[in-house]
Amino acid sequence: AVKPRPVQAASIPGMLGLFQN
Repeated sequence: AVKPRPVQAASIPGMLGLFQN
């Protein structure tokens, strides 16, 4: 599975992770 937008993909879970922390 190729990810053309790794930054955006990581931004979603990254932000959620920071909020959950």
